[in-house]
Amino acid sequence: MAQGKRNEPTVQPTEADLYYAAGFVDGEGCIAVRQSTNRRPEWNPSMYASVTVSQAEPYGVMLQWFADRWGGAVRRKPERKDNAREAYEWHIVGQQAYDFLDAVLYKLKIKAPQAVNALRLRDQRANRARGQTGWRNPLTVEEVALQAEIKAEANRLNQRGKQV
Repeated sequence: MAQGKRNEPTVQPTEADLYYAAGFVDGEGCIAVRQSTNRRPEWNPSMYASVTVSQAEPYGVMLQWFADRWGGAVRRKPERKDNAREAYEWHIVGQQAYDFLDAVLYKLKIKAPQAVNALRLRDQRANRARGQTGWRNPLTVEEVALQAEIKAEANRLNQRGKQV
């Protein structure tokens, strides 16, 4: 496995895998909405879904298990404290994240609201005409406002100690 390299899935997840993954994401995962960092964000300040699962050493089997079933990248997390154990994360974005969230949505117990909110981005993007994105066809004011609303809701849902 090449660390940090995004990969396609190689294993078809079973129903049991979906339940296990949902439980793991509920406990150790983060479902977020991020903004693209293109050169001209005023033209197309596009947002996308992101799913991350972190684990301290030894990570090996578990995070690679996620990457085998849903693709994405496994990478080392930057150290935060001198006494912290080395940690790694599995990360997927965009279509891989939407596919994963679709698969586990009804199995999530804690992070279902975050998943539903992130999937709103996919639905909003699907309503745009195919091939009609980018600097030649910037998002409308209404689309930008909807994406900002989805990102704000994701931030609210992910605040520590807040009840949904």
